[in-house]
Amino acid sequence: MVAFILSQAEKNEIQLAEMTLAKYLYLLQTIYKIQLNLKFKGWHLGPYAPEIKRIINNRTYFKWDKSAIKILNQDKLTKYNFNYKEEIEESMNSLAGIFSRYSVKDRSWKTELLATLCRVIEEIQTLDFDFVRKSMQDWPIELNSSKFKNKAQKFSEDETKKCLAFIQKEGWDQILLNK
Repeated sequence: MVAFILSQAEKNEIQLAEMTLAKYLYLLQTIYKIQLNLKFKGWHLGPYAPEIKRIINNRTYFKWDKSAIKILNQDKLTKYNFNYKEEIEESMNSLAGIFSRYSVKDRSWKTELLATLCRVIEEIQTLDFDFVRKSMQDWPIELNSSKFKNKAQKFSEDETKKCLAFIQKEGWDQILLNK
């Protein structure tokens, strides 16, 4: 299924490296209700499921490029039938429409912001701005390469408000708040 998701990303001219793939998988599973059975945790750069590394490190089917994960032996992978092909295609087209508005440079930032806020809302079960920002402050970024110590430092209040408004406009808050 991950190979099909990667092929859909490629079809939409989206390059997915490991962390961006993780954010897309999170959004597909959480917002679009694609049955991926991944267990996401708050990670340095957004929601991440440790199983992803095992999947994409399968050198029979995937290889790492400088900017993206590439599919090997696609014919072998796509011969297996699985549910949700149409749903994945529609969902990936939707995500591509959302993120294609941004430059390639900004796309990763916006993807992380959206996935992070969705995860925060899902965990704290509120859209209250102060609670969201507090949860972002409590989400550590423990990377030597990052100048930010937590998600609240990384994403401004204005960015957070705009992203929350987008989540509400799309009706995703109803999904995240288990309504």
